[in-house]
Amino acid sequence: MAKRFPVGPLSEHDDDWLTVWAWLANRSKSAQAGSLVSIGINEKKTEIERILEYVAKKRGMSPDELFEKILDGTIDTDQASPEESE
Repeated sequence: MAKRFPVGPLSEHDDDWLTVWAWLANRSKSAQAGSLVSIGINEKKTEIERILEYVAKKRGMSPDELFEKILDGTIDTDQASPEESE
């Protein structure tokens, strides 16, 4: 099920280009922004999976276990992620 979430304000430049892109695609800005998030996730999925594997290994669990714990909100975030320490 799709979930809505707030996104911080865009810069004037990005908002203008999103408006134009949405108009050209005959979509609302919200629908176009959602599409852009999906595109970004698909482009970064391999990198996200690599980081997930690394963090899971550091925490002594499988990537699948970590994935589920992140989704259900049962994993703590008090340790810095690998990206923060790189």
